Formats: sequence, C-alpha cells, structure tokens
Amino acid sequence: MALSEALRSKNCSLERLELRENNLGCRIGIKHICSAVATGRLVGLELRSNELTGARCVAEMLKTCLLQELILMDNGLNNLDTKRIVEGLLLGAAKLRLLDLSYNKIGNIGAVALGRVLKSRIGLKLKLYDNRVKSVGIERIDHGMRFGRSWYIGVDEDD
Repeated sequence: MALSEALRSKNCSLERLELRENNLGCRIGIKHICSAVATGRLVGLELRSNELTGARCVAEMLKTCLLQELILMDNGLNNLDTKRIVEGLLLGAAKLRLLDLSYNKIGNIGAVALGRVLKSRIGLKLKLYDNRVKSVGIERIDHGMRFGRSWYIGVDEDD
C-alpha cells in the first residue's frame, strides 16, 4: 500500500509524519502526500530538505488540512513560494501553531506576506532562521505580531 493511500485510510492513526531529505520536490509523490494529508488527521508534517520550490502543492494542502505544525526548513523556498503558502493559510482550514521556514531564501516580500498571516492568527509560532529578511521585512512581521498575538523567533538581520 502506498503511503498516500495509508494516510487516507480510516484506520490511520498517525499524527506526525517526517519525510526529511527525500528529494520529493513538488512532483507527483509530494502531491499525493499533500492530498492525503489534506484529507487525514495528521497534525504534524515535516518536509525538511525536499526541494519544494514552487510550493503549489503545499499551498493547496493548507486550504483543506487540519495541520498544527508544518516544518518546511531548507527547501529553497523564495518570496513567491512564501506568498503561495500564505495564501493557502489565509484561505484554508489549517490551524497552524508552528510554521518553520528556516534556512530558505525568503526575503522582504515573503516577510510582508508572512506578516499578513501573523496578523490573522493567534498563537502562531513562526521560525525564520537564516533567510534573507532585512529590516523592512522584520518591521512587517512585527506589525503582524502585534495584531495577531503571534510570535516569531530566529530572524537573522544582516543590515
């Protein structure tokens, strides 16, 4: 039985799934997994180091899943990817408590989008270690936090 089929099963009691360093990309395999996660009871998903550039599959998953933790560290995600993920969060059912986007290529434009999510969520913990966010992006994140009572950790400011 394929993993995506197992995740869709009524008998699946899995709460967390870690698929680190599998080079999944946004190809067929990850699309099936995201689709299964969207219909399942999974609360935690880690897709660290899977080259998920494009992030459309992740954004679509967020529109219907009930995830509480999503770890997308070290996937080469950029501003456009971040905007897609934010759109999925704003339009979706996910009740994330943790979003880890550390070690990607997110800059100020992505940070502005993340500020929108922080503004609309209560209690979201956002991790952004080692990205390309500068002071303008940090200001937008800070603004979002003030209104949404969310918080972030790990923004490395270079300037």
